[in-house]
Parts: sequence; C-alpha cells; structure tokens
Amino acid sequence: MVSKSDFLIAYGKVVAHSWDDKAYRDRLFAEPHAVLNEAGLTISDGIKIEVAEFAPAGASGASENGGPDAMYGAWAKAAETGTYTLPVPTAPAEASDMVLYDEELEGVAGGGDVCCCPCCCCC
Repeated sequence: MVSKSDFLIAYGKVVAHSWDDKAYRDRLFAEPHAVLNEAGLTISDGIKIEVAEFAPAGASGASENGGPDAMYGAWAKAAETGTYTLPVPTAPAEASDMVLYDEELEGVAGGGDVCCCPCCCCC
C-alpha cells in the first residue's frame, strides 16, 4: 500500500501531466488503471476506476473531492468498496490569462494561505 504522501505526490504529477499533455489526459480517462500503475499508484484490475473531471470552486476554497485526507482514504478503501473515483480538476487558465485580485496578490506576496493547485492536495 502506498503511503499518503506518496499517493498525493503521484496524484499531483498525474494531474499536472494531464493539464500539459492532451494525449496523456485522454489516455487517463480511457485507461486509468494503466496510467495510474505507471505513476506508481498500483490498483487491482478488479477495482473499477471512475475518472471524474471537475471545475475547482476557487484557488483557496475547499475542494470538491474532500481534500487530501478524503482522497487518500477513498484510495485506501478501494479494495473494500470495489470502486475508486479519481477526481481530476480542469486545467487552470494559462498564466498570461489569469487575473489575481488584491487579496490573492497580498497572500502570495506575504506567503499567505493561497493555494496554487485547484485540488489543494499539497496544502
């Protein structure tokens, strides 16, 4: 069984790669077992993986996936439940297209509580 930190690191890499490479993203949705196994997230072929795309609510709000503890808990229980839903946030806007409001700029400049990842899995 993969540790929580290893799970979150591998998950983050899968999501980031899916944002950067459309062919990889398409393959993630079509062949989630293979893609996750290659990323070090081995899961039995008997477990159904549902890849669920979602639009994040905001840069610093609670995520739709329940956060890192809930995600890892669901992953760890997949053998018992027989299914795992892999939440994949939609890709963020290009940096040149992003608009940061004063509160967000202050938080970033001061090291405040602003998450750069829409799934907030690294916080």
